[in-house]
Amino acid sequence: MRLLDPQMYEPVFAPLRGKKIGYVRNASGNVGDTIQERAVFQLAGLLGVQLRRLKSGRYDGVDELVCHGGGNMGLPGPSMRRRKAALASGLPMTIFPNSWRAPEPLPERVKLWARERKSIELYEPRARLAPDLGLAFDFDPSWRERKPTEGVGVYLRNDKEARFADALPDTNRGPAFSGIEPRDVAGYFLRALRYTKIITDALHFAVVGLMMAREVYLLPGQYTKNVGMHEAWLRDLGCRWAESPEDAL
Repeated sequence: MRLLDPQMYEPVFAPLRGKKIGYVRNASGNVGDTIQERAVFQLAGLLGVQLRRLKSGRYDGVDELVCHGGGNMGLPGPSMRRRKAALASGLPMTIFPNSWRAPEPLPERVKLWARERKSIELYEPRARLAPDLGLAFDFDPSWRERKPTEGVGVYLRNDKEARFADALPDTNRGPAFSGIEPRDVAGYFLRALRYTKIITDALHFAVVGLMMAREVYLLPGQYTKNVGMHEAWLRDLGCRWAESPEDAL
């Protein structure tokens, strides 16, 4: 079961058919990144794209490259270095639906997809809109039948994207990734299943909450990703918006 129909990703995947495609992974990682990566391979299988993971620095045996979705494009760091190394191969590249915090120098041979309109504004007219890949992640629908054991779960980031890290010190809350390894998708789902109502600034914790049919409030982050995603996709999927944890409560 998915939040969005795989056919909504047809414009992204159709140009890749009939070619050997190498997948460039995100160098950073949290559970949201893992969900998006698994969705990429699920969609590739459904939409007829031959996709394989690449070993670091090895771009032989493929016709084109695709670069991970999600992430924070435009920021210096391991993921940007990995993209630059892939671009140095000279191969055509498609960047899956991403968000940008700042423009990133990218040659014309790179096809750009953005998951919200705020990022498209940085790359007009090159970038096109497509859904966040995590919205097509296929999950076990029987999980939605599990009853919550707690009322409100407030999960706020405490990393570089945090805006409310010191908010609500007297509530039973914790960072969305506390105690969950980056590849532990099941643990992320089980965390969301605890609650009747979820308040979070972690984008994919909000997405998982929607998958589990919980009442979800998404909060703003340090840049426009969350509000852009809410306006483009999540609002229509039933996600609510709040300007602060206090407002959501």
